[in-house]
Amino acid sequence: EIKDTGSFFYRRFRTICLDSDVRTNFYLEYFLTSSYRDLHGGPPYLRPDNFLKIRSLLPRLEIQTEGIDSCLARYPKGHFAHANLSDIFEYLSEDETCSLMELLAAQMKPGGKIAYWNHLVPRGRPKSLSHVLRPLAELSETLYRRDRVFSYRDFLVDQVLSA
Repeated sequence: EIKDTGSFFYRRFRTICLDSDVRTNFYLEYFLTSSYRDLHGGPPYLRPDNFLKIRSLLPRLEIQTEGIDSCLARYPKGHFAHANLSDIFEYLSEDETCSLMELLAAQMKPGGKIAYWNHLVPRGRPKSLSHVLRPLAELSETLYRRDRVFSYRDFLVDQVLSA
């Protein structure tokens, strides 16, 4: 849908620079300088004050190298309450997006939330899944306005409905 991607990225970059506090935007700092001048103001996972907390949580970390559908199938229904899917739907067809969203809705806890970004390809909860997923438009918009990354078109959160 976006014919001039350069203009799209420029407008988003300009918005981030003008409408946010660039002094505290560690994404923008790294994009422009390829470094962080002070890790205390950098991403939370790199902040020295968070080292011990993150280290204590490492036993809970599981690294999965399989597809998300295979991973979901290995756990009982309701095991997951949240899914942060980055911009995964950007790389899937509309049918594949629908299938994955349906699987997530079936496997996650009722009330769970699925969060994802759109980059250049608009993807959202298909109307056919309105019985299992509810877009949280107000929350999505609020979080998108607070987002400090300039390359995304939007940020969406859907809630899993009770079966």
